[in-house]
Amino acid sequence: MLAHIDYPVRRWPGGPELFDPTVFEEHYRHVLGVLRDAGKVLEVNTRVPLHPLILRWWHDEGGEAISFASDAHRPELVAHGFADAVTLAEATGFRAGRDPLDFWGRA
Repeated sequence: MLAHIDYPVRRWPGGPELFDPTVFEEHYRHVLGVLRDAGKVLEVNTRVPLHPLILRWWHDEGGEAISFASDAHRPELVAHGFADAVTLAEATGFRAGRDPLDFWGRA
């Protein structure tokens, strides 16, 4: 599993709103291709919402599955942002598995 693909965005100058993933598309797609080839899962971390393009690129590159994490360090933040992450995942072509504990796979 690859966690925290969003990590650089957390400290982006001016905040996450000013981050443009298209500037790094080639690099993201390379990493996502390596992840796919290794049969790994991409984590959708909700601490800083994942830019929709990155999840779309994961799907385009043939990524098979995603997982969700809130990166909660306090109990009240567990599952924070999951509703938005689910909406993003579904819009990008991923669906829940049969078991609630399964990774989400391609639709």
